[in-house]
Amino acid sequence: MGLRFDPIVKSDDITNNWTESFNSWIGEARTMAVVEMLKDIRKRWMYQIFERYEIAEAHEAELMPNVQSIIDRRRREARSIRVFQSGQYEYQTSGADLVENVIKMDAKTCTCRVWDICGIPYAHALAVLTYKKGRVEELCDKAFHKATNVRVYSHFVHALPGQKYWAYVDHHSVRSPISRRREEDEVGRSYRVPLKHKTVRCSICNGYGHNMRNCRAAPPSTSNTTAEVPHE
Repeated sequence: MGLRFDPIVKSDDITNNWTESFNSWIGEARTMAVVEMLKDIRKRWMYQIFERYEIAEAHEAELMPNVQSIIDRRRREARSIRVFQSGQYEYQTSGADLVENVIKMDAKTCTCRVWDICGIPYAHALAVLTYKKGRVEELCDKAFHKATNVRVYSHFVHALPGQKYWAYVDHHSVRSPISRRREEDEVGRSYRVPLKHKTVRCSICNGYGHNMRNCRAAPPSTSNTTAEVPHE
């Protein structure tokens, strides 16, 4: 486990697609006007917080279900790990992969750093727990306990009345700026007329729409060139 993870956060999640996940979550709100989109997102957020509160409140165990499933999976891995006690709270483990780790139960740390970062004991600490016949709830960070989840999601997003009941606010309408100030290093706009917007003028008859090569007038006595004149 990398040293750049902050052990205070208690999460090893690496997600680089938050934007895609958020866009999927808001659904059709992406196509709405700005105010309507924000109203829709607020309602989704309001419902989701209350839904998570109900799930946490109805859960009977001390640890949340997703945490318990992680522990069950790691307990199966811990069966092949041998435990050697070196002090009151310090242990050394040896697994089938021949990697040895040091676990300090009082500090809730392991040299593999999974427990330190995630807040959920890895197989090494669970092997020690089985050796000591202790409770796994005491080894998990408080963030994963039912009581913490109930307390976090008890701060609800309050319901709001519709736009019909909004108070009138007397202020100037927000308008787009007339012009934008350019930065000092920004390239200015080019005012050259594109070629596709130019009209060809014949230098023989001064007519528009053709040049000297296909002019029906008599050829001049001196050489001429074709001039391109932009629209007025």
